[in-house]
Amino acid sequence: MMKPKMALAKWLTLPLLTVLLFSGITASAAGGRPGYVNDKLNIISEPGETSEYVSFYKEGEKQDLEALTWVDGRNGKAVQLDGISEYLQVAGAQIKVNAFSFATWINWQGAKDPETPDSLYNQRVFTIARNQDRWFTMSPFLRDPERVDENGKIPNGVYWGFNMGGQNGTLVEQWNPAVDGQESYGLPQNEWHHIAVVSTGQEIQLYIDGRLWSSDLIVTSIAELQAPNMKIGTGIWENPTLNALLDDTAIYQVALTPEQVTRLFNDLDPFSEDPLPEPTTGYVPTSPTTTTVTAPPPTTTASRLDLNKPSPLFGVPTWAMYLIITILVLFVVLSIVLSIIETRWRRKR
Repeated sequence: MMKPKMALAKWLTLPLLTVLLFSGITASAAGGRPGYVNDKLNIISEPGETSEYVSFYKEGEKQDLEALTWVDGRNGKAVQLDGISEYLQVAGAQIKVNAFSFATWINWQGAKDPETPDSLYNQRVFTIARNQDRWFTMSPFLRDPERVDENGKIPNGVYWGFNMGGQNGTLVEQWNPAVDGQESYGLPQNEWHHIAVVSTGQEIQLYIDGRLWSSDLIVTSIAELQAPNMKIGTGIWENPTLNALLDDTAIYQVALTPEQVTRLFNDLDPFSEDPLPEPTTGYVPTSPTTTTVTAPPPTTTASRLDLNKPSPLFGVPTWAMYLIITILVLFVVLSIVLSIIETRWRRKR
């Protein structure tokens, strides 16, 4: 009786694994997570167009989306966050993605209270966090005189950080180092600038006005943070909330390419085939009291593997091709193991 069971298990393994595999591929191709349309979840565009998976909070209490303050923006209307207690929140299921992009136009207005100028430091554009040891955040100007790097410089200026497990895990931070008492580069105030933060699952990239500002390897994804939500305009620390206007704010369940970020910056559909516009003069983020200056040439990065791009075989995503290969290898190994067991069973007879 043992032989037929072994044969049946052997020959049913591949079909079952194949069904499971292509069920996953079909679900991914169909859009996956609710709220995304063409891989985009709309956060701020125009009144009435905010996704149902976005919530508005003020003084710690959830408000109706109609309570958002809309003002004239860069393109149509923009949301004004008061810099006191207001922030937006995206549901956790919508950020459990292996590839992720956040993009917004921001008019950062610095310190809310002129009598407390230090309140301009450590505001957060967004934060994705599970706890103090698992977070991903970006700030228009972070300054912390209690921390120094190996050269004795303190974190100062435009900042992003990714932490998976604290000092014994993955901790990657990018900032502009400065001598204590001196200012470095923060996002200019009272001007419209475009920010895009991209997580490929292998690295994080920060773009400002369509140009790469900084990048670093993380070799993990934001899905692994297992965060319950994404906060826009605040964090999990005792810092001031964001005092800014936000316009055309969205998240994407794919890693935008440099060309797609450039299209966004030029008010184009990032997924269109429109030719890229001629490069414009960029800028360097500056200290809060100065104005825009000319940027150096755009930073470039080495080519990288994008698991979201179609593979040459059947046009399925590259990650799916790796999964197919893995399943085929497992099938071969399992077939060999079952054959060995069957051979031994026959010898025992």
